[in-house]
Amino acid sequence: MVTKVKLYVSPQCPRCEVLKKALNEMGVKYDVLDISESDVMADLVMKDIFLTETPALELGNRFFYAEDLFNGDKLLIDKLREILKSKEEG
Repeated sequence: MVTKVKLYVSPQCPRCEVLKKALNEMGVKYDVLDISESDVMADLVMKDIFLTETPALELGNRFFYAEDLFNGDKLLIDKLREILKSKEEG
């Protein structure tokens, strides 16, 4: 069973674009969900997830937040690869 990847973004989010580009270059299929849309935010609240910044990744029942994926504005590409590898294994 393939774990679905969801990318949570917000308008005018430069790090969101950086993460999208990296996922595209890695050939990862993902759904983009904009947290400025009330139904997206309501779904997160139902999961007890309260995002204060984007981007965030959801893989199965695990969430990875901006502070997990970035050091300032620099994408931690090795960390992203590790996260995605665990998705494939689990």
